[in-house]
Amino acid sequence: MHTVWHDVRYGIRALVKSPGYTAAAVLTLALGIGINTTVFSFSMPFLFPQLPFADPDRVMMIWTANPTRGWNKTLASWPDVDDWKRRNQSFADLAASVPVTRAMAGTEATPVSVQRVTANYFSVLGVKPAVGRMFAPDEDRPGRDGVVLISHSYWQRRFGGDPGAINHIVRLDGQPYSIIGVAPKEFWFPTVVDVWVPLVIDTARAPRERRMLLTVGRLRPGVTAALARADLAAIAEALDHTYPDTNGGWEVRPVTVSEEILNNNAGLLLTFLSLAVGFVLLIVCINVANLSLARSQVRERELAIRTVLGAGRGRLVRQLLTESALLSLAAGTLGLLFAHWGVTTLVALNVDNWPLLARLGVDWSAAAFTLGVSLLTAVMVGLMPAIRAARLDLNGTIKEGGAAIGGTRFNRFARGLVIGEIALTLPLLILAGLSIRTIVALQRIDWGFRTDRVLTLRVALPEERYTAHQLPDTYRAILDRIEQVAGVESVAATSALPSIGGRGSTTVAVAIEGRPITAPRDRPWAIQVAVTSGYFQALRIPLLSGRVITDDDRAGTLPVAVVSRSMQRRYFADRDPVGERLQAGRSADSAEWLTIVGVVDDVRADNRRGAPAPYLYVAMPQRPARDVAVVISTATAPRSLAPALRDAIQQIDRDITLRDITTLDQFIEQGLGPTAMFASIMIVFAAAALLLTLVGLYGVVAFSVSRRTQEIGIRMAVGAAPRDVLTMVLRQSLTLAVIGMVVGLVLGYGLSRALSSALYGVGVNSTDVMLFAAVGGVLAACAMMASYLPARRAARVDPLVALRYE
Repeated sequence: MHTVWHDVRYGIRALVKSPGYTAAAVLTLALGIGINTTVFSFSMPFLFPQLPFADPDRVMMIWTANPTRGWNKTLASWPDVDDWKRRNQSFADLAASVPVTRAMAGTEATPVSVQRVTANYFSVLGVKPAVGRMFAPDEDRPGRDGVVLISHSYWQRRFGGDPGAINHIVRLDGQPYSIIGVAPKEFWFPTVVDVWVPLVIDTARAPRERRMLLTVGRLRPGVTAALARADLAAIAEALDHTYPDTNGGWEVRPVTVSEEILNNNAGLLLTFLSLAVGFVLLIVCINVANLSLARSQVRERELAIRTVLGAGRGRLVRQLLTESALLSLAAGTLGLLFAHWGVTTLVALNVDNWPLLARLGVDWSAAAFTLGVSLLTAVMVGLMPAIRAARLDLNGTIKEGGAAIGGTRFNRFARGLVIGEIALTLPLLILAGLSIRTIVALQRIDWGFRTDRVLTLRVALPEERYTAHQLPDTYRAILDRIEQVAGVESVAATSALPSIGGRGSTTVAVAIEGRPITAPRDRPWAIQVAVTSGYFQALRIPLLSGRVITDDDRAGTLPVAVVSRSMQRRYFADRDPVGERLQAGRSADSAEWLTIVGVVDDVRADNRRGAPAPYLYVAMPQRPARDVAVVISTATAPRSLAPALRDAIQQIDRDITLRDITTLDQFIEQGLGPTAMFASIMIVFAAAALLLTLVGLYGVVAFSVSRRTQEIGIRMAVGAAPRDVLTMVLRQSLTLAVIGMVVGLVLGYGLSRALSSALYGVGVNSTDVMLFAAVGGVLAACAMMASYLPARRAARVDPLVALRYE
């Protein structure tokens, strides 16, 4: 123990005597360790999620899918959920909710987020209230639904945490609700919500094809997730046979909550993120190892003399490893501070996108990880100098007196490290280039509709105030009033926005006049959306033939429809279908006949990879909807018009409020958030790796040149020109770069292939080859720049001075 303590004290003195080396090594290692700890802390909630309810491993989310139509993850209809509840043998209970919306709460200027849930929602999740009570079993029935549960954060924000908020009346979109309870502080699911409202469903009128419910279920004791999947698959098959018009080809895909958290390639992206930071740490270690090797060259005579005086080789190795451990521990401490800053930034930027990050912090597991990484870097940084110390040539070193200290041996080690550094940097640059390409490709997607300067909002007319036959005229009055607001170019209403996951749209079976009715599974289908006049103009969806829906397409007139190009290609052999008739509905052969009056271009909506889905647009006045979305094309910043739009609508009826105010641009950016964030982080890591590599290459070349001063002087004394020396140094450094790039290109190719499923627009094609070539050229140019200054210094050596150099 005394010997170890002596090594520690000696190591501290040695590091203090070299403040420049110590500061550079600690800061460099701290950067690498801090980045790794940040990504570790970021990844842990996804890999080992701590969910805010009891026994999360027993909770499953139940999605539906229709592979023949290219839909791998959709919501469920209430009749399907009801059938699952009654027929399954695997779940203790099932609950449902609708996607989160926004509502105006009283006089608050900012809308609150609202989720409508069945009364058993919280009991299925196993959540107990922090204050008050949860919903009673019958509070999702008409007349009993005037109650709400509020989140802990909204309770603090709106009521200052006052327990007296219970029984307080809050108005949402003009309707009064009584607060009955406050959810636990840590609760969120499936996202952050301010208010929960009972979901009232008219079970007798709920259409089976209207898939709008997110379903969760708690497994019975002893039932596994595999058994539950088999159970629901059997029920889905039975529904397929019983209701072929609406359930033909539809599957049920239950997943555990943990599986859902890692969906959408999150697991793959986290793997690559971890791999990237691992590369950065290796590059950092290589840089510091090069520094340590250079320093050990200076200390070789010291180490040789200590050996002659009786110090064993093992003692020297232990001494050098102790010094590297001290460096790494100091760097780990500073790295924890860097990680704290990084984690705080991630939390501030992404809580809304990933609620799991709301409680993210540098905890004991991150500290343990940092300690482990620090010890690993200590070994990696100190290993090479320790090996060299163990192989020290005592006679040669003492005789040379440091004058020609092992240039060849040092160069072999240092050059090998630089090759490895470049081989690790190039894959990061390739992934960064692919990430940039992905962001650019996503921004250049032809969605088929205008996204810039388009404001969207939702308006729902209270059922007790407006009857079904009043809806068309009321919405027409609202649109006319909005159109008068300064800055509005055009306005229209629709049952479903093209980029909002199909909310308000309906998948319908289609029967075309003059064609035989096929089996339900094989029938044509389309996504039906109700729109008003001006819809295609507001979103700039091009008209290909015929006409669009106009104000003349009112109730009582000829029922009309507009089809998309993909529907034309699929079901009309790409001929012009204007004038033909079709039926569309739950049972296509019994629905009213629609006359096709036009063909418009496709919208991609959520399907940016595959072929566009067939769309069928009907006239909203002929098929009224109570809850509609309004699209407003503006000549100015869309958000700036929100107050004026709210005033314009309230001039018609003060109880009508605006919800879900956003722009199409913002919605698309939210949908691309995880991918864009991954790409941004990859770009930062690649830039850091490139900078570290250039610093390392510069240091190796500069140190090599300084140790070869006599050799260079002799070369110039016997006739070598400065240009020859410059070329020699550049050629040697570029040889290292080329060898490293060859290895890096092989590694980068493999990584890009593995990542192709997670990043849009990534594949092995001519563009990728060009990208690889461009990245290699950039790295080669940077290597040339890093080597040029030491090479130029070598070319300016004075032979007379060099020959006297020691």
